[in-house]
Amino acid sequence: MRYTAGLIALTSLSLGTVASAQDLGFSYALELEVGASSITSAPTTAEELTDVYASATAELNYNFGNGFSAFAELTFESVTDPVDNRAFEDMGLYIGALGVTYATDKFSVTAGKFAPAFGMAWDETPGFYGADFAEDYELGEALGASVEVAIAGDHTLTASVFYTDTTALSNSWGTKRGRTTLADGGAGNTEKFNNFALQLTGSFGETSYNLSARKLSAGLGDVSDETGVSLGLAHTLDFAGNELTVMAEFARFSGFGGTADDVTYATFGAAYGIGNYTLNAAYTARNGVGGLNDKLGSFGVDYDFGNDLTASVGYAQMLSAGGSYRALGLSLVKEF
Repeated sequence: MRYTAGLIALTSLSLGTVASAQDLGFSYALELEVGASSITSAPTTAEELTDVYASATAELNYNFGNGFSAFAELTFESVTDPVDNRAFEDMGLYIGALGVTYATDKFSVTAGKFAPAFGMAWDETPGFYGADFAEDYELGEALGASVEVAIAGDHTLTASVFYTDTTALSNSWGTKRGRTTLADGGAGNTEKFNNFALQLTGSFGETSYNLSARKLSAGLGDVSDETGVSLGLAHTLDFAGNELTVMAEFARFSGFGGTADDVTYATFGAAYGIGNYTLNAAYTARNGVGGLNDKLGSFGVDYDFGNDLTASVGYAQMLSAGGSYRALGLSLVKEF
């Protein structure tokens, strides 16, 4: 279950920015994270475990000029979910993104392995555990193409066609996570460009929005195509002299994951900055996965040391038909 995962996956490269002449050549961004996630209470003692983890993700870019660039994203982390207490185990290196982009001031075109744009809660819900349920519908590691177009004002439309990566790049080096094959099934795993996602994003002053839709064709053995829509909103305001950001996203899927399940997610989050501290809270209701209704509530605090170094502590409780789970997590993240 994703609730036990110690690490929130890092997001893919931004594909819509045109580098200036002085940025020609190689550039990179590196993020290192160490932390621990512990299930402190569960319906059975076998489910109570602690995962001490480390992760490193490098985003690489080479700008050839005239709008052309190449990108890659490499991640080194535990590539399997924990089944018992572990510390820095099951580490593997994999390529999450690899491709080329052509960009102008008005549009960009990307081809290769990338994360199709859909939704925002999996990335923007605050807190150590805040995005755990929303990550269920994050799209990633797909082969295909994407077009991003700037439209009136601060608004962008992104369209992607793709299928799940089944090449050797779906495996990992070190600990093997296993190569994805067509026989694995799953919505979007078709080896055909018959899956698409659309996303419209923009802002009006301090309010931003994300409207997304997608269709993932049934894979081998699936009972249904998946169709889904999401609407997310975020707003930042001054509260008692400090910045308060609130967000919400509603997502609805038919045939979720190629199953017969119709699934709904409702996610709410808030983050309040006080000096170097940011207090956060989040809540998600997930209805319909396996016919069950789950609820996840979390709160925590982040501390910014400066120099791109941040510490986070979070507490979460999940309620489901299977019982109640409680978890405590902490992490330290350094960006370069």
